[in-house]
Amino acid sequence: MKWDRLTIDDYLENRQYIDTALVPLIKMELGNNARLSAVQATWLSGVVNHLEEQLMGRVLLLPALTYTEAHEADMLAAYLNRYTEYVLQSGFKHQVYLTVEEEWEKRREKLRGGLFYIDASEVDMEDQSSQALFDLSQKFVPSLISLWKKG
Repeated sequence: MKWDRLTIDDYLENRQYIDTALVPLIKMELGNNARLSAVQATWLSGVVNHLEEQLMGRVLLLPALTYTEAHEADMLAAYLNRYTEYVLQSGFKHQVYLTVEEEWEKRREKLRGGLFYIDASEVDMEDQSSQALFDLSQKFVPSLISLWKKG
C-alpha cells in the first residue's frame, strides 16, 4: 500500500498485516548534477513502486526522504534513526530504506532501519521501462522475505 489518499483507508483497516515500511532515500542536487539527481530519483521511485505492488498487503510505501549534500552525514543518520524509531513505535516490525547513494552503503552500520542499496553503476537508469523497473524490484523480494522470516 502507498501513503496516498486512495489507499490510506485500506492501510488503516488492515494495519495488523502490514509490518514493513519502505522509504526511498533520495539525494537531491540542483547544480550541475541536477539531471542525474532527477533521473535517479525518478528511477528509484519506479523501482520501489513496483516492489510495493508485488508485496501489497504486507508493506506500506512511505513518502521519500529527500536530503542535499548540505546535510551533515552523522546528523542525517541520527535523523533517520529517529524516523525509524517513530515508524517502529507506530506498529511496524521492519523499516527499510532504499537508495542509490553509495555513501549510505558505507554508513549502513549507523542506521537502525534496514537498507537496500542499489549500485547505480550496475544498472541503466535511463531505461525506465516498466519491465526494467519490475525486474530490478524482483531482486529485493528475497531480501524482504528473509527479513520477515527472521521476525
